[in-house]
Amino acid sequence: MLRNSRTRCMAMLTILFFICCSGLVAQEYKAYWEMPAYSISAEDSIFLDQLQQDTFNWFWEKAHSSTGLNPDRAADNSTSNAHISIASVGFGLTACGVGAERGFVSRIQAAERVDKVLRTLLRGTMGSESTGHVGYRGWYYHWLDANSLSRTWNSELSSIDTALLMLGVIFVRNYFDDPNDALETAIRDSASVMLERVDWRFMRNPNTRGISGGWFPEDGFINWEYRGYNEAMLLYILAIGGDLNPLSESSWGFWKGGYRYESTDYFVHPFITFSPLFGHHYPHAWIDFREIYNKELELLGEKYDYFENARRATYASRAYAIANPKNWPNYGPDEWGLTACDGPRNFGFNGYMARGASGQNIVDDGTIAPTAAGGSIAYAPEIVIPMLRQLKDKYGSKLYGNYGFRDAFNDSVNWFDNDYIGIDQGPILLMIENLRSGMVWEVMKRDPIIVRGLQRAGFSGGWLETTSVQEEAELPADFGLQNYPNPFKTGTTIQFHLKKAQAARLEIFNVRGQKISTAIDKNLSAGQYKITWRPDALPTGMYWARLVAGKSAKTLKLLYLR
Repeated sequence: MLRNSRTRCMAMLTILFFICCSGLVAQEYKAYWEMPAYSISAEDSIFLDQLQQDTFNWFWEKAHSSTGLNPDRAADNSTSNAHISIASVGFGLTACGVGAERGFVSRIQAAERVDKVLRTLLRGTMGSESTGHVGYRGWYYHWLDANSLSRTWNSELSSIDTALLMLGVIFVRNYFDDPNDALETAIRDSASVMLERVDWRFMRNPNTRGISGGWFPEDGFINWEYRGYNEAMLLYILAIGGDLNPLSESSWGFWKGGYRYESTDYFVHPFITFSPLFGHHYPHAWIDFREIYNKELELLGEKYDYFENARRATYASRAYAIANPKNWPNYGPDEWGLTACDGPRNFGFNGYMARGASGQNIVDDGTIAPTAAGGSIAYAPEIVIPMLRQLKDKYGSKLYGNYGFRDAFNDSVNWFDNDYIGIDQGPILLMIENLRSGMVWEVMKRDPIIVRGLQRAGFSGGWLETTSVQEEAELPADFGLQNYPNPFKTGTTIQFHLKKAQAARLEIFNVRGQKISTAIDKNLSAGQYKITWRPDALPTGMYWARLVAGKSAKTLKLLYLR
């Protein structure tokens, strides 16, 4: 009996000790709105200048020479960069804007590169066959061969990677905004065609309302959907706000139904968890979540937003490294950060995998990725900048190369990666820019897809209350308008459907608003109609088809390429 009493006493003392220590942790942590505005020192500014330029140079110099597409990965001396990641391309498109703003390249150089990339992607064909295409129904395959401009490695038609690509497309559509510049106009037109042809409902599971992980031409849809907090938050926002067959708001309900609100064994403040940090980086790289709120956040406090959530996830990862339960030789307050990255593999450790400590499901083999901290710099600069500077100073050229930080390292076996990975380089570059100027966030706020997606998902407050972007009217119910192929080289079929007899007029305009031709102007019976339009001797570029039927009208963009 006495032994049991002593055991209970020791247990109570242990609990009290944990509570006291937890209280210390709680006192040390502050929400971002409780922190003073972060002031970047002159030395830190020099460091960030160099890191941004080096990281930008990876996207600029390692792009495929004839297409401008960005590879999945490349080392310092890589010369064959034809293995393309479409997600890397999304980051690369946005990188062009950052490079132009920072003076790493001129605006016209950036525009020329972006135009090349968009034209390349539009030149690739869409189709359901397993070979010879870049994608299907507006979605793109995860990996492409830049030389053949087609699917490679039997990869899936990827929902999340297409979303990352489209975020880059949205960025350039709004960044290159000069109405009097022909090249920038062409960029906006090409970007709009890409965005308007994504059939968002194609990836939806009709039973769950969730978005599938992808689709294979050989086997159909991947048998799981994105649900619960991770990087796919951006996918749902785009799909709900998209142009062609957007998802209903109920899909957001399915998505957030998998949320886990919890603290970790090393960080006492609860948050919506996802263990690898990349899942917190990707949405914030493009969307400013500060002071915009949603109902699912109310459980965590009045001012709580997704920006604060990502900050807590970052601190949780660092707290794990400080506790260092596996006793890695280098873990501590200035060496931390677990996310998806390469690994040693040959030393009995894991290779590429999703590591993480920002949740109860911890995956850790001693491998740190600089992008884990670098991608968190906008919401936790006070702990990220010292960490990145420490890594560069301590490990030198073993970790920091011609293009910034290599992907990962494991100090316990003296392993340092040779490669840089596009989807890890991107968050570093974009989030540094968001910390310094907020430029990427501000550009994205102009786009109706982003605004619609957030509003339809239930977000309100902050910049959403003052945005000048207006909700577009829903597509009229009495007719639809589409064309295929688009883009096209010789001609395109314009198709529409009338549910009732009415007067209809179909006209073609050039980008200056000048009418080129009238294809139809008469009373039509209810039914399906098709007409082939051939530009013949007209110059290549963007044209508009406008259908007026009864009191409804719809305009469609047509991209003519040779």
